[in-house]
Amino acid sequence: HFKPCKIKLLELKNVEQSIEQFLKHIRWYQSSIADPQAVFEHFAEVYKQYRMFGEMLERIGAKYISFQLDYKNPGFYFQAAASAAKTRKKYVLQLCEPHRATITKLAAADPTAFKADYDTGYVGLKIDYTNMDNTTKSSKAEQLFLKSSYEEIQFDHCRTIIQMLNNAYKHFKKSGKNPRITTTIASDLAEQYLDNKQYSIAKSIADTIINHLRHSKWNVIMTPVHHILLKCSK
Repeated sequence: HFKPCKIKLLELKNVEQSIEQFLKHIRWYQSSIADPQAVFEHFAEVYKQYRMFGEMLERIGAKYISFQLDYKNPGFYFQAAASAAKTRKKYVLQLCEPHRATITKLAAADPTAFKADYDTGYVGLKIDYTNMDNTTKSSKAEQLFLKSSYEEIQFDHCRTIIQMLNNAYKHFKKSGKNPRITTTIASDLAEQYLDNKQYSIAKSIADTIINHLRHSKWNVIMTPVHHILLKCSK
């Protein structure tokens, strides 16, 4: 799907058709979760696709894109990428973190245990379970899950989310006409910096937007921002 999108966008400069094809694909792809136990891998791919399309839009030049609230704004795709990355992080905490002790023990016993895909040789090749008995299937599946969990636990999820939110904020800020969307993104940024234990940055962002939230009486966002400030002050 990306190859025709790339041709339409970068070579033909047909932004509308490229966006239409991408959105059609991503709507289908987001709902196509193959393995509930590896749902974090699914959202990692969703994140990558939104990010790549946003970066392609950036490359074609300002006269072909928009800084308003529409699908021609690269910020839309970076914000969606951040959302997918946040969902990925949530599932990593739910599904992978409970196995951290086991993974750490295995990695300490054998430093090469999680360095390469089991039986595949490279990422993306599926194992053929056709001729395996149930015990072998279960063992292979567990090995793959532990390897994926090891990689996800090592990955800096906060940094990825922060990068995407900063990209989105930059693009929406350019128009100067989207205070609510930029404020929402800023509150998400403050939350991620807090989660990453970067308290001074989280507090600085929260301080910047809190007066606007009070003035607009936007309590849905103001309440969590107050909580961020309280946590940063401890």
